[in-house]
Amino acid sequence: MKGKTPREFYEEVGLKNVLDRRSNAETKKEISYLKKFLSKEKRIRILDAACGTGRISLPLAEAGYNISGIDISPNLLGYAKKEALQKKLKINFVEGDIRALTFEDESFECILCLWSSFNEIYDLHDQIKTICEMKRVLCDGGKVLIEMAKPERHAKDFIKGNLNLIRKIGNVNYFRAYGIETMPGYSHNEKTLSNVMELSGVKNYRIFFDEFGGRERMLLQFNK
Repeated sequence: MKGKTPREFYEEVGLKNVLDRRSNAETKKEISYLKKFLSKEKRIRILDAACGTGRISLPLAEAGYNISGIDISPNLLGYAKKEALQKKLKINFVEGDIRALTFEDESFECILCLWSSFNEIYDLHDQIKTICEMKRVLCDGGKVLIEMAKPERHAKDFIKGNLNLIRKIGNVNYFRAYGIETMPGYSHNEKTLSNVMELSGVKNYRIFFDEFGGRERMLLQFNK
């Protein structure tokens, strides 16, 4: 059963609701975590995959990191570009789909895919395409960090705040947020993620749980 695309949902839900979903304090905690993950060498090229409003790209660029961002939503990306211009930050923001990245092979030493963006890819074939695309544009020795919602069995409050589960088909969940039906979301666990990585030909990976931005999240890291 097909639902909305991420582009359709983020266009409908509006910029303000997206901006209000995470506080400045939560974002600062995420940036602190990422600085520990990233190399101390700030010249490395970083891709913020599904960058949205630039919530992560902008502060990392302010901290001196060399970062590019790609997102499928023109309204969110328009805000990110405007903010970068106002702050006089040099960030290459590109409109595009992380399932088919518009970058040359080996363009980045690090890729970040945060805020459950990978959960929004609910088709297995597309999940594999996304991992393979990340691997393609990653340099030898580079690393990827993907942050996702915890598996349902770890969540004590799966239905929380403005997000309500309205139906579930297998591992695919359909939610309503701000009175609007969202795009489908895939509920990953260690087993489903391992399957995606194996089918993508990635052997050097780890799946772990850690506090990220003030909440426990599931993280996937892999290296090339």
